[in-house]
Amino acid sequence: MPEAMTHTPDHSVRDLSVSRPRLRRDLRFTFQDLRGRPSYILEDLTHRRYFQIGLAEYQFLRGMDGRRTASELLARNARDIGERALSEPEASVILRWLVEQKLLETDSADQSDRRNRSAAGRPAPQKQSILQQLLFLKFPVGNPDRVLGIWLSGLRWATGPVFLVVWIAFVMVAAYSLARNWQTFVQATTSAVLPRNWFYLGLTYVTLKLVHEVWHGIFAKRHGAVVPEWGVQLLLFVTPMTYVDASGSWRFASRWHRIQVAAAGMYIELFLAAAATLVWVNTGPGIANTVAYNTIFAASTITVLFNANPLMRFDGYYILSDLLRIPNLAAKGQQFVQWLGRKLFFGIRDQPPPAFLAQPFAIGTYGILAFVWRWVVWIGIMTAVALLFKGAGIILAAFSVAGLLLTGAVKTVSFLLTGGGGPRPHLGRALLRLALVGASLLAAGWFIRISPAPKAPAVMEFAGKAILRVRCPGFVEEVHCTNGQIVEAGQVLAVLLNPGKSAELGQLKLDIQHSELRRRQYFEEERLSAYQAESEHLRSLREKLAATQELTDSMTFRSPMTGRVFGAELPSLKGRYLHPGTALLTVIPDSAPTVLLSVAQKHRAILDAHRGQPVVLRLRGQTGTWKAVLERPEASATTAVPHLALLSTGGGPLPVRGRPQDHAGRQTGLARERAGDPERSHFAGLDQESEALASQELTEARFAAHATLQAGESLPGRLCEGVWGYVKLANVADARLGAWLCEKVIVYLTNRWEEATGAR
Repeated sequence: MPEAMTHTPDHSVRDLSVSRPRLRRDLRFTFQDLRGRPSYILEDLTHRRYFQIGLAEYQFLRGMDGRRTASELLARNARDIGERALSEPEASVILRWLVEQKLLETDSADQSDRRNRSAAGRPAPQKQSILQQLLFLKFPVGNPDRVLGIWLSGLRWATGPVFLVVWIAFVMVAAYSLARNWQTFVQATTSAVLPRNWFYLGLTYVTLKLVHEVWHGIFAKRHGAVVPEWGVQLLLFVTPMTYVDASGSWRFASRWHRIQVAAAGMYIELFLAAAATLVWVNTGPGIANTVAYNTIFAASTITVLFNANPLMRFDGYYILSDLLRIPNLAAKGQQFVQWLGRKLFFGIRDQPPPAFLAQPFAIGTYGILAFVWRWVVWIGIMTAVALLFKGAGIILAAFSVAGLLLTGAVKTVSFLLTGGGGPRPHLGRALLRLALVGASLLAAGWFIRISPAPKAPAVMEFAGKAILRVRCPGFVEEVHCTNGQIVEAGQVLAVLLNPGKSAELGQLKLDIQHSELRRRQYFEEERLSAYQAESEHLRSLREKLAATQELTDSMTFRSPMTGRVFGAELPSLKGRYLHPGTALLTVIPDSAPTVLLSVAQKHRAILDAHRGQPVVLRLRGQTGTWKAVLERPEASATTAVPHLALLSTGGGPLPVRGRPQDHAGRQTGLARERAGDPERSHFAGLDQESEALASQELTEARFAAHATLQAGESLPGRLCEGVWGYVKLANVADARLGAWLCEKVIVYLTNRWEEATGAR
């Protein structure tokens, strides 16, 4: 049966014995083999729509020339097809479907009129709501068929088997390189999602999607399809997405050709991601490294979530449908969910199962998973809409939710009263089942008690760490360590070169030699006053030499302790000129770090209850969990920033705002007090961190607490100052599931509403 056919009585088609249907002349049929059985693609050339039908439907439709009645066509179908022939109800369904899809000629319009109307505007196969049209604005920009044909002539080599071999080797090398640098890659994700990178990430994403869609078109052209349209689709008013109409590939007889067209976009994106991986691994911080990382992130994460996801009707869906050889998989899965829902929730016992239940496991599993995923996506979209326009989008989201609930209620009532064209449910039995479902949900919300475990942002701190800063400016001549390397006390880590200071040091040594000779000469000549003056001058030269020698020696950086080196920019330091006060690297001691927690005020009771108890720590970019013992919670909440790594301005979870200037001095003192020894802390040197802490404050007061890792806990590799994550605190009080959910929803809606009213 074609997609969108249902067993609903037809009131728009005349009796089979008198109706003389005639197919439109611009329809085309293409043969395909489906699991060893013949099938056909019905192509609507005018509206660029495709429908898959079986042999019986094909034989029935091909005879619609306007001269024979539907009864005559049905009789011929029974004579030619035999046991698989269409029944009279099925023929009525097909005729109704042809009328709905406007695939029949009419008495009021000839072929030329229809083409003129279609040229003015292409009707959508399914009517979309106004909200859907607004959230997914589409802007066609023309017919790319000729351009794609020209590009194909120059890129045909990239669509053949030789390039496939190169692609496989390239991706394998890139995957190996990425695996070796996986920890660094995961840690860099924090920088990728920072607001300052959104523009560049968005630009990379749009460029990749443009290449993605063009590759769909090139592969479609390679196998003989026509690509009649491309354009731009605006998602949620702000996210541009390109599209190419490669639906002509649906009529390909070979399913492998259809799979190639569907996979072409991901095929080229993975190749570009592999190339970007090699660039990222072999470059230091800079524009090339940033662009490469953005390419990897956009071509992997976003592609997997959307294009490769078979639960959404994108590339992955069409690939899965062809691999399983189940056409119209999404429609069949949706029909399965509807049939199952009517059977379970409305108690319909005499409704026959869908005809495609010969494959119940595949279709049923897909239908249920796709149904759940659609709700997840819808909730995600509504959440994103609520955040639009500085929170004012909550109004648009509210209208959408209200419309969905109202539509669902109307459809439910209509189905209860009429059956929706199918078997009508027993009203009493259906209401009883719906009441039981509602009562079960209410009972679950009331009787199920949970202990929600709040999470507190936490950051690693090393009290004994040493930050090596530049005292004498100069060029980095040598770097003898790498990020994460374990070093010994006194080991040379880096060497700077300052030719001016070296020349000054040599000149001072020469001046001291001359001064000593003059002083000796004055002594031998018994010129006492000249001898005393030269002695004073010599003493001044020696003090200056000692100071210059100290500065020169400071250009050789040695590890003050045994520990691990941390310096994100070490690979790119050689040859750079560094000014005084610049932090070159940090040496972290072998001792276990402490954990600094920031806890919301409402969780103070939980914090007190956990004092001296173990808590579970999970760090971003690290696998596994660690246990730490909670201690030293501060007595009062404060808006002072606990650590730079936790700020939202630096990729952390805590929102901040600018602090009034008159509080800066007090907060700088607080920062120094928390830091301990100013010469060995991350508040040392130029006090840039202290100034940053003093100029910002948390949007709401929070408690700070400290925890120490339990003995025997093995630390992850390359653990450094500022790595943050979350500590999970077990709740000390139970809550009802329903009340907890309601509280979460109310808090979320209240925050969005405050943002919306504040925006206006």
